[in-house]
Amino acid sequence: MPVSTTEQQILAFIMLLAGISAIAWLILSRLMRIAPIASLRFSVANMLLFVGIALLFLRQQDSGVLLWQGADLLALLAFVALKAGFLALFKRPSAIKTDVVLLLLWAILALQVPDNNKDNWLGLLFSAFAFISLTSSTAILYQASANSFKKRYAAAVAAPLAGISLLFLLRFLATLFIDEPTTPAVHQGKSQLYWAYLVFVLLVNIIIFSSTLVRLVAKIRHLADRDQLTGLYNRFALNRKLAVCQQLHARHQQPYAILLLDLDHFKQINDQYGHLTGDKVLKHAAMLLSKHIRLEDTAGRFGGEEFLVLLPQTERTAAEQVADKLINMFRQHPLQVDDTVIPLTTSIGIAIADTQTPVASTVTMLQQADQALYLAKDQGRNQVVIYHTSPASCV
Repeated sequence: MPVSTTEQQILAFIMLLAGISAIAWLILSRLMRIAPIASLRFSVANMLLFVGIALLFLRQQDSGVLLWQGADLLALLAFVALKAGFLALFKRPSAIKTDVVLLLLWAILALQVPDNNKDNWLGLLFSAFAFISLTSSTAILYQASANSFKKRYAAAVAAPLAGISLLFLLRFLATLFIDEPTTPAVHQGKSQLYWAYLVFVLLVNIIIFSSTLVRLVAKIRHLADRDQLTGLYNRFALNRKLAVCQQLHARHQQPYAILLLDLDHFKQINDQYGHLTGDKVLKHAAMLLSKHIRLEDTAGRFGGEEFLVLLPQTERTAAEQVADKLINMFRQHPLQVDDTVIPLTTSIGIAIADTQTPVASTVTMLQQADQALYLAKDQGRNQVVIYHTSPASCV
């Protein structure tokens, strides 16, 4: 059956949409350098869709392998490129080995289909493998979004792609269990199928754009919360997390503690070795803190050579143990710069908020930790002091 003028217009629009999208993502990759690897893969995905859909709508019942298996293979490769783009966008490990195995399996099965029933069998295979690939991409998108945003927002971002995956599953089940296909055969009018592919290409690029936006927003939030030199949380982020602990303490009497650390004789290090070495000392201290605290704890640079460690759900005894561990850790891990070994020690002031010593505000907690730290330095440094309601005493 010849293609109508309306169908030709829809087809032309699909090609235009996929082509423009491919060019746009290529510009983002090469010229604007916005997520360059991911954007390049998204561009490739659109290029593959462009060619694959063009071949798909050219095929007839008596067409050869190029227009049947070739068209489906290009579309599946587009889904693989889409998944690879999401993996690159969210800094996840490559899944190329798994995808290659699945594509080889599909190719083996696709080349075995009988010529008299290619439409149904290839539709069955295509839908199954498209469902697998897109479901995997949906999981990547949801998990990555959930790491930076609330789960309901992550679900909203991943929902359109999940919907497309579900449609391919329904198409697979319909082809498998329903004798009469609900979609037009190759020799019938294709307007509905054309419209479906138009919506598909448009929706895929909206999903790509939204996921890229999610990644950029998450990156901006990360940069806003992090100290540029050490990579730890900055003072703004620390105050926000401290406020959460204080709210839980005030409402539910949940204990928490803060450790305020000051690198001993840091000014002398700067004067003797230079500020670049001083920066290396701060980075080294940040690395040590990150490696030696619990996952639920928070470490940040409070200012200058001062660091703050926030310990939620922590009583006095546990806070003392953490502080003693950190004191010993700094002693045992000096910084080596070329042939020079720079010894590191730290003074720590501890403030506790629990049922025995409730604290009214985060400002009070910080003042108490600062007073304890001052006493630790005044008493000779390289030690831990816990704030008490009576004058602070050394631990």
